[in-house]
Amino acid sequence: MKPLKTAYELLAGATRATPPELRYGFARAAGSTWYFVSPQQRRNAHSNYAAALRLPPRNREVRRVARRAFQNYGCMLADFALIASLKPEELQSHVSVHGLQHLDALRTADLGGILAVPHMASWDMGASIAGVLGYNLTAVVDRFPGSLNEAVIEKRRGFGLTVIPLGAMAARQVAAGLRGGGLVALACDLPQGPGVEVNFFARRATVPTGPASLALRTGAALLTAYTRWNSPGHYHVHVDPPISLPLTGDRRRDIAALMQAVVDRFELYITARPSEWFAFRPLFR
Repeated sequence: MKPLKTAYELLAGATRATPPELRYGFARAAGSTWYFVSPQQRRNAHSNYAAALRLPPRNREVRRVARRAFQNYGCMLADFALIASLKPEELQSHVSVHGLQHLDALRTADLGGILAVPHMASWDMGASIAGVLGYNLTAVVDRFPGSLNEAVIEKRRGFGLTVIPLGAMAARQVAAGLRGGGLVALACDLPQGPGVEVNFFARRATVPTGPASLALRTGAALLTAYTRWNSPGHYHVHVDPPISLPLTGDRRRDIAALMQAVVDRFELYITARPSEWFAFRPLFR
């Protein structure tokens, strides 16, 4: 008996059967409720969106964007359930992609690529479409409780992804995923333990070093990408060209420079779609 896996599958079916206007209406309402009952995350969000919008935290627009972001997070969770009911060919009708030529060039050159991504829209949809389109993408994912973890990994593998649960062995498996022109997707816009300090929206912030460190260690290309909404349940993935910077040979300085270049691109994405960025934990010093 695997109750969490069964519950996830039932939820996926129920989500698919629910009319979209009702599905996302409920998701937005749940997100609004979360916004009002979570004072610490609400304060974190106000601080982060104030920086992104270059406005005071108490500004009405900051609060509007923050609340909308919580609503959008609810919609993302609805699509997390929906994706479990989709077949690979159905997923393609939900996601469009721009910039595949950059991934094709890496594959032709037999060069691995690291996709540095922010927490925007549905990274689950964004990663899954890469697998469906035939790209060898490795994704590092958080562990879910009990049999839910098995169900989520099983579904992602069904889309052609290589899924690595977060843990002690993840780094070695990620490096292996870059061989033969493989791709690895790493979210790196929010603090996750030790990192490097960067200038993010004219504020000091610490972000993970993983993408830059892995690129220097393996020789893989470092690219950025993000996912945005087209319409409820439908997404667009944008992939930018590889980052090209002169390296100094000083590993610490090179990591800092590469991650600053990554964050500079993230600023453009977030400025264009601030309410699709999910920044609910402390970010800025």
